[in-house]
Amino acid sequence: MSHKRRIINKSVWLCLAFSPVLFSCAEDATEFDFLDSESMSDDWVSVAETLTTTSEGERSRCKSLMQPRLIYSDDVNNIYTFYDLNRDVLFSNAIVESPAYDEYIAWLDEKNMEADVDVFDQRAVLIRQRDVFVKYLGEEHAYNFDLILDGRAGILSPMNCLQSIIFDIQNREHPLSEAPSEGLGAILRRKFADFYVFKIYAQTEGDYIPSTEKLREFVAKDVAAGWEWFVHMHNHPFMFDGPFDIAGTVIPSSPDLAAYESHRNQFGLKVGWITNGLDSLHLDTEEVDLFRQDF
Repeated sequence: MSHKRRIINKSVWLCLAFSPVLFSCAEDATEFDFLDSESMSDDWVSVAETLTTTSEGERSRCKSLMQPRLIYSDDVNNIYTFYDLNRDVLFSNAIVESPAYDEYIAWLDEKNMEADVDVFDQRAVLIRQRDVFVKYLGEEHAYNFDLILDGRAGILSPMNCLQSIIFDIQNREHPLSEAPSEGLGAILRRKFADFYVFKIYAQTEGDYIPSTEKLREFVAKDVAAGWEWFVHMHNHPFMFDGPFDIAGTVIPSSPDLAAYESHRNQFGLKVGWITNGLDSLHLDTEEVDLFRQDF
């Protein structure tokens, strides 16, 4: 049986591998239409394998292969997209180099001196918020917190490189030290040969509660074209001016859980990430059913 395959050309690979500063190649990248191992030369597979086996390295290694490109803007949202490969460094604990992120950490250091909990200790922040919810809302509100704290759902870990890249895009446009806001990320993947290519969206949001409609339109189009929706990501900000709660927890809210369930059923979403810029929750969307969504 014969198949008509689109062969990836040399300029696209050179652009993907060696031109992180220029985004002119991104238009070619959208033409991947993805190949299996039979339609790729051994040379290009070798290039990909080299790029996807980097060590964790120092902080400066955490950077995307391509600069994000603005594809949509309105009065509140900007949406960017960029491509990358399944490189080890993206899932390491290396954090993107960014003056905006350094300012965020300096702000948290300052706030931490006044807080009644170590804001750099996510478990402690979760326990604090759980106790506030139980005190003012009732014992049943401990349930979802305990799922995470007891290790029965999700995995808590330090923010990884890819999360920090997406987080930094939001924090640069809307500094979290000035006002709370939530940005969004969507990571789609498509496999050819023995590695994945990622198509990544980052939506910056000036409002506290983000609108997901436009981003969902882009994702729906990609899923229909054969991409897999791998990760939905957003951040939960700290809010130190509240009378009882300082927020900054990476527990999914009821709207978060409902969104994960909807995206899983409609688009096949695999994983949800929630970060506060320090720590992150990694939640398999199959675990959503373990949580209570009735409050």
